[in-house]
Amino acid sequence: MPNTVLGKVSLTPQGAYRSGTRYTALDLVGYEGGGYIALREVQDIAPSDDGVNWMLLAARGGEGIQGAQGIPGYVFTPSVSAEGVISWTNNGDLPNPDPIDITGPEGPRGPQGDSVVSIEHTGGTGAPGTTDTYTVKLSNGSIAGTFQVYNGADGNGAGDFKADGSVPMTGNLQMGGNRVVGVGSAQESTDAVNKSDLEKAIQSVTITTDAEPLKGSLNPVQSGGVFSALSNKVNQIITLGPEDDLNTITTSGFYRLNGVEINVPSGCGWGTLSATGDQNTALQIVSDHINKQFWKRTYRNSSIWSEWIPIPAATPPQEYSLPLAAEINPITPCNYRKNQFSEVFVGGSAGGLIEDGAVIATLPEGFRPKQTVERPATFAVSGAQAAGRVTIMPDGNISVHGQTSATGVVFSMDFVVAN
Repeated sequence: MPNTVLGKVSLTPQGAYRSGTRYTALDLVGYEGGGYIALREVQDIAPSDDGVNWMLLAARGGEGIQGAQGIPGYVFTPSVSAEGVISWTNNGDLPNPDPIDITGPEGPRGPQGDSVVSIEHTGGTGAPGTTDTYTVKLSNGSIAGTFQVYNGADGNGAGDFKADGSVPMTGNLQMGGNRVVGVGSAQESTDAVNKSDLEKAIQSVTITTDAEPLKGSLNPVQSGGVFSALSNKVNQIITLGPEDDLNTITTSGFYRLNGVEINVPSGCGWGTLSATGDQNTALQIVSDHINKQFWKRTYRNSSIWSEWIPIPAATPPQEYSLPLAAEINPITPCNYRKNQFSEVFVGGSAGGLIEDGAVIATLPEGFRPKQTVERPATFAVSGAQAAGRVTIMPDGNISVHGQTSATGVVFSMDFVVAN
């Protein structure tokens, strides 16, 4: 009976799909959780249920039930001591492994090093102002190195700093920010002073000062620079006398006057002098406490003083009641006043039958403006407020404008008078 080759007639498991592998029909592979059968020879075509290259045999199963919570883990942390012993700690209050000494055995001792056996003079003549060379030799016969030594200006150190201090230095000793230590107590006036001696000297000093700074004081503290410094302070007042000339006072300071000094203002009683300036320009102001008067004068070009000029003292201006028209009555005081700068202030509130253009008051002479002055005002009309204006003429008449029938007006004005 003849044999007939049927070819491949059963599934051939090939394990997980591998890219680059050639598969033939009926090869069975696993891919992404599913099982696929090759329908023909295929290579580098990922399995899918396309019906041409592959056929899905078994799809991937669904998500399984979550398992039980596992036992929590613990962390063991190692540390190594300076002696080379490793030990552990953990975050679960559990027994730790036994410590382990990880240091190795001591190594063999090395050979003994070489030592210095001599320092020999190997160069130079020792002549003043020259440098000689010295060589350091070791116990193994080798040379460790050389160094140089300066012989000094005279060959013996004269003119240079010596450790015993027997020869004075000819130059400065540069310490480079370092301290000189071990200084003994001074014996001569030219000796250096140590910190202890300096503190004792400071504690023993007694400073005696005058009760107040006085010109010409012989006290060594007040008569020198301290006196000059204090005389420039605001709270220091120097008392002057009959021999003192105010023309010589050009620097800043405060001085007490008795009215008997040279070149004081005529008729000045006791008081104070305030001076500011220098040798080129200065200003003096005198306050007479007896006559309650102020004077001032200036100084320039080294010797030229101006005359004393009285300084007028400002006084509060007298206030007067504003003369209102017959049919106008004050609601609040209506007043006027003039200060020392010829500025007039007028204001208040008044009531009555107030018509547009009506004159409600007249200022007397001496309180009238140079030209017409107009300012905003507030009127009372039918129980409400309304805007308008008030005008003062050079003849002193004060008139209202902007409302035909008002029962009150509030105004405030200021200006400079004609004379």
